[in-house]
Amino acid sequence: MSEVEYVLHLQKYYPLKQKIGVDYIEMAHPVVQAAKDVLDFEPRYSFNRRSKDLRNVVERGIGGGEGSRIILEDLVHDLSEIDVFRKRAYGKSLAEVSPEVADAQIQCWHELPERKNGKPKYPYSTDVRARFVLRFPDGMLAEVEGGFADPEIRQFVLTDEEGKVAIYGNTLTRQHISPIAARVEGKKNVEYVLEKAKSGVITDQEKQEEVLKRAEAETLEEEMNRYVPEKKWVDDKPMYGWAPLYNMLDNFLNARSNSELICPLEQALEYQKIAERVYHKAGKPEAMVFRVME
Repeated sequence: MSEVEYVLHLQKYYPLKQKIGVDYIEMAHPVVQAAKDVLDFEPRYSFNRRSKDLRNVVERGIGGGEGSRIILEDLVHDLSEIDVFRKRAYGKSLAEVSPEVADAQIQCWHELPERKNGKPKYPYSTDVRARFVLRFPDGMLAEVEGGFADPEIRQFVLTDEEGKVAIYGNTLTRQHISPIAARVEGKKNVEYVLEKAKSGVITDQEKQEEVLKRAEAETLEEEMNRYVPEKKWVDDKPMYGWAPLYNMLDNFLNARSNSELICPLEQALEYQKIAERVYHKAGKPEAMVFRVME
């Protein structure tokens, strides 16, 4: 029995007065909240990508093994984002619709080409890169990919059935990419943004502004700034990177009414179940378990 299932078991037989919840930081991010505010269409396709390079960190033995699983460590946040937008449009959570894992590929640390004395440089069996596609009963597709051995980037694109509308953004603060949420109108413009995002062209602030200008995108900066706490503004600039953690903790500790920033245990468990199905679909269930190769 997992820790989450154990807590659910205790709550069922020993009702607690306190609220039990699981926080998902991305749900409290200004970009996600701002995009949710302006979402007025039913998403039919989403593309989520996040990556960062942890190779040197893992080599030092910090964050390696169980702490460096791209799916359970990072891509579960993408599942929570998809859940936020779907519930806003359809009124049902991932747990209620149970999407099918249509496709999945996973690469593990020990499969990277780097070698030492002919042996894998990183002897971990856990996953370092992953890509999977979820197919929902209503036909919506959600494509998610990420890695721990790639340039840092964070992107998401949502489109409606005719591909006429998209909300695109980088939700994490990086030195070379500022958080941007943009509303893109027009099928050709959406296709252009999606193409540039998937091909990795948008790699820095300059490229990003160029693509958004080409797509005639309307930025959601004012809406985003509303979700940055007053204490998280430095030199009149919003510190987006700290905002989600601050928002979530403030909501949790002070029992604020915005329960959307707290992910219920049952919901968190569903994210993990989807992740498990991804591992099995990719034929790498062992990647969920920390194991150092002999």
